[in-house]
Amino acid sequence: MNTLTHFATLKVSGADAAQFLQGQLTNDIHELDKAHHQLSAFCNRQGRVLALMDIFRIEDEYFLTLPEELLTTILPLLQKYIVFSKVNIEDVSNEYSVTVNQDFLLTQMRALIPFIGTAQSGQFLPHPLGLVELGAVSFKKGCFVGQEIIARMQHRTTNTKSLHYFEIQQSHIPAIGETINIPDYPSTTLVNTLEIHPGTHAILVILDAKMLYTTADES
Repeated sequence: MNTLTHFATLKVSGADAAQFLQGQLTNDIHELDKAHHQLSAFCNRQGRVLALMDIFRIEDEYFLTLPEELLTTILPLLQKYIVFSKVNIEDVSNEYSVTVNQDFLLTQMRALIPFIGTAQSGQFLPHPLGLVELGAVSFKKGCFVGQEIIARMQHRTTNTKSLHYFEIQQSHIPAIGETINIPDYPSTTLVNTLEIHPGTHAILVILDAKMLYTTADES
């Protein structure tokens, strides 16, 4: 069945909107012009991704698109950080509603763009999700929530974990964040799963590069 996934849209406006977003999100909001979109993550203080957002700009207002299922969690968190800033955040999903089908989600998965919903929120760091390679993290912009831990990961000599796409035939798929055993690649961590045919699942998993080398050596 080709199920639909709904996305909500938040509008961030006010004199301090850009400065506020610069201190919350992983990407450099100042590099977002009016003709393009920007992929960016909102993380907790431990550097784990709470939401992955597609951002666009109309004049001096910023629009953050994220899965609808995260709205009741992410909106209060962002509002909590406003403090005395001249910023207003509102849900404008009625004006900018986005609905995608399974084919779109599959295309995203094959492009190694993870879906961060309630099951994934707060579980994973940006690096193993491939967000650095996707250009969703800036290390030149200065501080943002979770930046210290994420920057420390960036400056390690090796980051061995990365995101990979597989199509597998299994009757039982574990919960998100749990171990899934794939032939030749045991003990990988499940990030996304999508049933594309009866009994056949497309999956995104975090795989340790050391397992890739071991498999190659054994073949």
